[in-house]
Amino acid sequence: MAHDGPSRPALADETIGVVTGASGFLGSAVLAALPVSATVYATYRNDEAFPERARAFRADVRPLRIDLESQRLTDVLPSEVDWALLLAARVQTVRSREDPVNELSTIGRVAFNSVAGLRARRVVYVSSGSVYETLAGSLGPGCVLAPRLPYSIAKLAAEHLVASACDVPLATIRFFGAYGPGEPAFKLVHRLVEAFAGGATSFSIRGDGTNRIDAMYTEDAARALLALATSAHEGILDLCQGESQSIQEFAEYVYATAAPDPLNPVALKFESSAHELMLGWADPAPADHLIGLQRRTLRQGLIDYVSWMRTR
Repeated sequence: MAHDGPSRPALADETIGVVTGASGFLGSAVLAALPVSATVYATYRNDEAFPERARAFRADVRPLRIDLESQRLTDVLPSEVDWALLLAARVQTVRSREDPVNELSTIGRVAFNSVAGLRARRVVYVSSGSVYETLAGSLGPGCVLAPRLPYSIAKLAAEHLVASACDVPLATIRFFGAYGPGEPAFKLVHRLVEAFAGGATSFSIRGDGTNRIDAMYTEDAARALLALATSAHEGILDLCQGESQSIQEFAEYVYATAAPDPLNPVALKFESSAHELMLGWADPAPADHLIGLQRRTLRQGLIDYVSWMRTR
């Protein structure tokens, strides 16, 4: 359901919700997408500037400081909420092999502490498309999963922990990633857009370029997640852009879209091996049908991202 215009407003009017990991890249986009009539408790851990930033959002954003590795969300949440969007998670795929047991423990504790005893009418837990790691071809909730990266294993285990601890309607969203304004500088799409928009004609990529990527523009992803948080859906659902490409194809596409002079050939260098094996593609249709939200095409999203970067 991709198009060249912005998304329709999220359906969170006159509701009370909670967003964990609210100070992060995706969490901040979710807060920005909330309507003025919404109230949301927004958790953060270490970002000292977040309470001040929270005042700038249209909605009534109420910061809650908590370390979900050691505290339960219910310890600080002052009231029952209509919906909970659980985004808090450590994402360190590169380092996850260094201490696999700690990776499993940390991600599991954050997930469990976010949902155990939570007073919410419904819960949306945002997992990762990484649970499909090593699988090729068409992906979906019916696949037999066989991840090997410790991060991916931990995310799959966290799905089960959340399901076991949650006693209200639960939707588990296997999210394939976001890009756009506010994206951390170390992320691949940020680095590609920044390099090529700045005139670079070469780029080094870890792996052989066959891994696949299917990320959504951050604003569209945030609106989709809010729509899911206020829908009646239960169960596992994939959320992706629906324009899956190999990393090599994607890098060439970004170059053709962002470069000042894309007629000059781009030189891609492939080195070492990828940290994870993302070889398959998911179907966006079930989520599109459920929430009915439109989104930018990949091309329009990259154009918007380049424009935002230039204003910075």
